[in-house]
Amino acid sequence: MANSTIVTGGFVRIEQTPASISDRIFAVLIDYGVCFCYAVGVVQLFTKLNLSVHSFVEFLLWVSPVLFYPLYMEVFNGGRTLGKMVMKTRVVMADGSTPSLGAYLLRWLLIIPDGPMICYLGVLFVAITKRNQRIGDLAAGTMVVKEGKYKNYRVNLDEYDYLTKDYKPTYPQAD
Repeated sequence: MANSTIVTGGFVRIEQTPASISDRIFAVLIDYGVCFCYAVGVVQLFTKLNLSVHSFVEFLLWVSPVLFYPLYMEVFNGGRTLGKMVMKTRVVMADGSTPSLGAYLLRWLLIIPDGPMICYLGVLFVAITKRNQRIGDLAAGTMVVKEGKYKNYRVNLDEYDYLTKDYKPTYPQAD
């Protein structure tokens, strides 16, 4: 799997590891499970309370959480759905920045060609693109990356024991 390297304006190199195809599939399966549980709960609630849907608007009201789930979750959880949280992945722009609402919306709109409606074309794109991007990611300029293990990064303050109040850095190259 190829890393995506970004060099910032301050010449800091940031390496992003694209999420693997298996990480993405498991995340989607978890998200489908969440939506399925919601749908079963709504049907049981309607059955238990002897409710019925009288209009298309009422139908959309009850179905919209499933339809808009990926969009809601990614927008309000920093690029993560519940499945992505479990798999420790997130959506970012290809340059490493936070996606805009428009980028999230474009990704969401292109779930249709990526998903089961067109034989999971997105899986093919994830398998053949360098950054493991589906069609929605390519169009929106986003990618799904593995979150870093930041807990493993530690700074040992003993490395800076030479610093005292009267310490003045010297730059021999500037002489």
